[in-house]
Amino acid sequence: MRTGIRLLENLAMPAVHVVEPGNTLYSVARLHDVHPSCLSELNGVWDHLQPGMVLRIPAP
Repeated sequence: MRTGIRLLENLAMPAVHVVEPGNTLYSVARLHDVHPSCLSELNGVWDHLQPGMVLRIPAP
């Protein structure tokens, strides 16, 4: 049974950011040190971010 626990420990969860009021694509990209176009392409958005949206953050 210990094996199942070990597998969960090694599972890499993707980084995400939950959009808050006032966030822009540029501010989120700057916060996570990624290029805005990479963030946009991965999430299929450019503007009109809505509070509560979950954005995937690209790996460095």
